[in-house]
Amino acid sequence: MKYIFLCLLFTGNFAQATELKGYVETNQALRERIFDQGGQYEVGDFIGVRYSDFENNLLDILGTYKSSGVTLGFKNGQPNSLNILVWKMMFSQLSDKISGLCIGGDSTNFSVDFSTQMTGLCKWPAATARSEESLKTFWTILMGYDAPEEEFLAFRDFFLSDQWSQARPNDVVWAMSYSILMNPYFLLRD
Repeated sequence: MKYIFLCLLFTGNFAQATELKGYVETNQALRERIFDQGGQYEVGDFIGVRYSDFENNLLDILGTYKSSGVTLGFKNGQPNSLNILVWKMMFSQLSDKISGLCIGGDSTNFSVDFSTQMTGLCKWPAATARSEESLKTFWTILMGYDAPEEEFLAFRDFFLSDQWSQARPNDVVWAMSYSILMNPYFLLRD
């Protein structure tokens, strides 16, 4: 089965007029929204890199506040092919982990609230999983309130289309997770 995913194209004035939120801000949002509050889980773990305030590493290309010894400022915030590739690699792995909950995957790093929400969504294509309430709850948990309502409506309509009506739960959850995480409203500053 071929899947059509919502694509991101960081081109034109939209990308030039704004910056990425950066690794620390994005990681913190995910820690608050889906990960166990007592844990030290980081999105960088998916590519084997831990963020450090004092050392340079791969995560710095995702946008960070670091001192160059003389100046302190936000660096590497402009979207480009390299930092979007790194986000893609991390969010693809995170989407794998989220969708794995539908097939008995490890839930130890996720919050109880998030794992509970996933139990209902993993019953796809059941009517309860395909309800607007279920989709809105999942959207809000991952996206927060960073996107306008029109973005959710497009997301809802896409995943309630016939294309997804008989898809396996883990495939749908992977696509939903990835489309939210790679959404410009999730990654970019206002």
